[in-house]
Amino acid sequence: MNSYISFENEAYVRQIGHMDERFNTLLEFVRAGLRGVARAGVMPHLEVLAEDLQGPGRGGGARGD
Repeated sequence: MNSYISFENEAYVRQIGHMDERFNTLLEFVRAGLRGVARAGVMPHLEVLAEDLQGPGRGGGARGD
């Protein structure tokens, strides 16, 4: 048995793809929750965090301006 990861292994690629999809789904859930709390006026600063969780290239994140 080899002790290295082959990025050409189809099972590995499928698993990484599934993990990426699941992560993005959960991230959207968290962002929606943060926005809901912010819009309810409980903790308005959470809107900034929700925007930052979008990440660079998605309309948020990296505030280098």
